[in-house]
Amino acid sequence: MDIINYSIKKPVTILVGVILIIMFGLISLGKLPYQLTPTVTQPKLSVQTVWAGATPYEIERDLIEEQEKALKSTPGLVKYESTSSDNVGKITLTFKLGTDINPSKVRCIK
Repeated sequence: MDIINYSIKKPVTILVGVILIIMFGLISLGKLPYQLTPTVTQPKLSVQTVWAGATPYEIERDLIEEQEKALKSTPGLVKYESTSSDNVGKITLTFKLGTDINPSKVRCIK
């Protein structure tokens, strides 16, 4: 049988078939796993300093500010965040992608 003649004689059947194909195609497309960009996390490094008996203000003033002065010029550093609480100060450094933060290359500041 000729497809063209069948299409002309039964347009509703052809329309339903096209709609079904499009509908199943959209459903399949929605279920396909795709990833346009990979999940990447920026390298982070945390520096934690313990000072027994110190208040958050003392830790901020005497430790965190000095550490921030020394660490803010680190190559590849994007941002740094610090928190101070009783007895503990913590600095989190976030670096650009591809920055090598190998612990053997980290210098100790005294």
